[in-house]
Amino acid sequence: MIQYLKTVFMVALAILFITSFSYGKQYFSLVQDTLQVGDRMPDIDMGILDNESKVGKFSAQKQRLVILDFMNSSCTSCIAALPRLSSLEEMFQHTLKIYPVTYETRSRIKNMKIVNETFSKTRLNFIVEDQQLKQLFPHQTVSHVVWILDGIIKAITHVEYVDEKMIATILKEGKLAVPQKNDFARFDYSKPLKNRNNVDKYDSFMTGFIQHAETKFGMKESEDSLSVREYMINVPILSAYMYAYGKVFKLPYMKPDRVCIDAKDVSKYRFDQKSDRYESSWMVKNAISYEAVFKSDVTRKERMKIMIKDLDDKLNLRSSIEKRWVDCWIIIDGQAQNTSVFEDGRSIQDFVFMADLNQDLPPLINESKLNLKVGNKPWQSFEELKKLLRASGYDLIKQKRQIEVFVLKD
Repeated sequence: MIQYLKTVFMVALAILFITSFSYGKQYFSLVQDTLQVGDRMPDIDMGILDNESKVGKFSAQKQRLVILDFMNSSCTSCIAALPRLSSLEEMFQHTLKIYPVTYETRSRIKNMKIVNETFSKTRLNFIVEDQQLKQLFPHQTVSHVVWILDGIIKAITHVEYVDEKMIATILKEGKLAVPQKNDFARFDYSKPLKNRNNVDKYDSFMTGFIQHAETKFGMKESEDSLSVREYMINVPILSAYMYAYGKVFKLPYMKPDRVCIDAKDVSKYRFDQKSDRYESSWMVKNAISYEAVFKSDVTRKERMKIMIKDLDDKLNLRSSIEKRWVDCWIIIDGQAQNTSVFEDGRSIQDFVFMADLNQDLPPLINESKLNLKVGNKPWQSFEELKKLLRASGYDLIKQKRQIEVFVLKD
């Protein structure tokens, strides 16, 4: 009986070894098959297009520069980039080919070209139902853009870098000196930024942008539960303040109209695409990484108050929440045209909350005493919103109001 059990055990062990070895080979093969900057693009079948035609082998591409833009129809920034990409392909038509690449079905993309105006206007051909390309270029977020020049992978970036300047640069110089996108970069957020011998008292540390780390806010308790480490990695200065202030005060969505920057160089605190052009490069230049260690008996709210003052001191700034007069859109009582139409609409509270998340619009404030539902019709302007609200029993006016804003001074 004992000999039988030994035999069974050895057989099971052998099966486990073979299975593990086989899995290890598969994993190693997967890692080996992924491509990096500097690798040559294999001559693979590129897949099918949304118009049902085949792309063919990579070697069949006639243009020197091929750009693969991994995206999906749920990514608003990906969709917003399509008109620019389409114009660039036409501008560099003899040397550039751009393929938006998606795992989504052909019918999904075909439908988007019907219902979405931005999709419908693009002249780009989408590689659809992709399985192979995403294995060669694994990623966790989109957009994920691969630049292939003369068959060699030259860069992997965000879509913001795909513009006339960068295309002309890579065609002329054969390279791009920009931050590379790596969704699998390993950074241990649990480790402190600064080595400390004594973690029983308050201490803080701040540095700049950290390579191979993503933007992250977090908190970690020490193993002995005697201290707590609050950290913010690769965050814009404004975001660092908003994170801390948001834990101290009950704040609305702090859109640009609720943020006042009284500083000589505003570009250090707020990204402006017109002047800064590339947000990833702006982050490398202006983002901060910060941590503070507290005794565990300090409440979260008190920790954030201390961090706010510490940020002020380290950055030589003054921050506060103040009341200032700001141009707003005000919802007031009105006369309903036919409120029964919107019985299945949203509550006014939910409607205001969602509408106020649009950072391109002034603060939206509800001063109505009514509790009628608002229709789900789309709107894009003050007049369109006013028409919708009037049909729901409300009205809309433009006036200044004294509201709470975040103020940053140097």
